[in-house]
Amino acid sequence: MKFSKTLLLALVAGALAKGEDEICRVEKNSGKEICYPKVFVPTEEWQVVWPDQVIPAGLHVRMDYENGVKEAKINDPNEEVEGVAVAVGEEVPEGEVVIEDLTEENGDEGISANEKVQRAIEKAIKEKRIKEGHKPNPNIPESDHQTFSDAVAALRDYKVNGQAAMLPIALSQLEELSHEIDFGIALSDVDPLNALLQILEDAKVDVESKIMAARTIGASLRNNPHALDKVINSKVDLVKSLLDDLAQSSKEKADKLSSSLVYALSAVLKTPETVTRFVDLHGGDTLRQLYETGSDDVKGRVSTLIEDVLATPDLHNDFSSIKGAVKKRSANWWEDELKEWSGVFQRSLPSKLSSKVKSKVYTSLAAIRRNFRESVDVSEEFLEWLDHPKKAAAEIGDDLVKLIKQDRGELWGNAKARKYDARDEL
Repeated sequence: MKFSKTLLLALVAGALAKGEDEICRVEKNSGKEICYPKVFVPTEEWQVVWPDQVIPAGLHVRMDYENGVKEAKINDPNEEVEGVAVAVGEEVPEGEVVIEDLTEENGDEGISANEKVQRAIEKAIKEKRIKEGHKPNPNIPESDHQTFSDAVAALRDYKVNGQAAMLPIALSQLEELSHEIDFGIALSDVDPLNALLQILEDAKVDVESKIMAARTIGASLRNNPHALDKVINSKVDLVKSLLDDLAQSSKEKADKLSSSLVYALSAVLKTPETVTRFVDLHGGDTLRQLYETGSDDVKGRVSTLIEDVLATPDLHNDFSSIKGAVKKRSANWWEDELKEWSGVFQRSLPSKLSSKVKSKVYTSLAAIRRNFRESVDVSEEFLEWLDHPKKAAAEIGDDLVKLIKQDRGELWGNAKARKYDARDEL
């Protein structure tokens, strides 16, 4: 049930008028006594919610993760996300929290608005802490540390004694906790990481547990350079293990597992060292095979990986600076690889894909064209698809059609000039 602003204020004011008790407390710092209404009185501006105050239903509430201060205000019905707990503060200003589609990073479809906001906040805080250099997070509850220790103990028991009974619960807990930088770093130690890889390769372990293991690896390393450095400096060949598991999941048509493995691999391919290993192992061939045979979801995740890793100029420049980085491919491997992917994406766009996947594939293709123009040979079939906006709209939706129209001249050439050329040939 939602309250109108007028009704909500009237209910609160009425409760106070009837003599609701006040709450009085003594501040530790000043020694002064402060009193405030037992029922929080909201306005259209953010106000502090005092300890033990009752918050009426239907308000927009947020909490500062750093100091635990809670604030609330009347919900704005025009806001995109309503009635959620938004954590902000000096550590991460509210304006720096970007609400976006985070399902790619977490491997879950259809997450709620509340969950989407909370994940965006956690991501912003995590990125800021990484930029400033890692320091142990003092705000992690002791209960989380205990849960983490118990879950890692279950991993150890599985690896040493083959005991898998507790794995589903332990992996579920680790998947959730691994987003925290401190736990991600701990999971990047050789023993827990090898245990997770052993789970992925164990034919006796159920697919759901393997999916959670892959997501745990991905969450531990994503946006966590400290954890990734630890893996790179260890003797664990994580890139090879994930590519081997991807090849096996492709043969077994285990699409959900494949999607989670792609998520994990995308978190690993963030440094010149890991990309070099990917090159040496012909990782592009493995991913293309997966793309051709996998489900729509797999295709979408692979295209996102290509956009995030190979269509990124910064990583390309870092990679190019390493002498002798490519052992088994030509010096122009990066451009050759992008040329192959641009061909794959152009061929698949006119085919029967879901509108969501077509959007992801086109976005990746456009990123390649925008950042590495010479690596894209534009096909006639693709141009034919671009030049039929009504048909494209039915396949990919109006928003992407608008984007394609904007990109047409900049990325793919002048459509009208092409038509004039065709008439001249006639």
